[in-house]
Amino acid sequence: MYSPSSLDSNYLSQLKADASRDPDQNIDKVSKQFEAIFINMLIKTMRQSVVKSGLFESDAQKTYQSLFDQEISRELADSESFGLSEVIKTQLAPRSPRRLAKEGYGLAVQDNEYKPIERSVSRSLEI
Repeated sequence: MYSPSSLDSNYLSQLKADASRDPDQNIDKVSKQFEAIFINMLIKTMRQSVVKSGLFESDAQKTYQSLFDQEISRELADSESFGLSEVIKTQLAPRSPRRLAKEGYGLAVQDNEYKPIERSVSRSLEI
């Protein structure tokens, strides 16, 4: 099975389009991709902090190192060992307007934020 790189721009564009069409269904993919990108940034920063001797450095070695880091970050995100994707899902899932609508809630805007309200309350507020 093809598993795209965490930084594949075509895959990220497709994921963005899919998530805009149906956010609830794609929340798992989006949260895992975000975690993979975050882990990749961590690895990249860690590699930059190491003092290099320059003996084995070349453009090809840097390219393969970058590709390797991308795959490691994707694998770590898929293994759910960091737990960042779960936190993101927890943060985003309850606020999804479609999910709230499926569960029988409406939304009200209060202090520039969407607040869930029960349908029975929203019906009583109708004029």
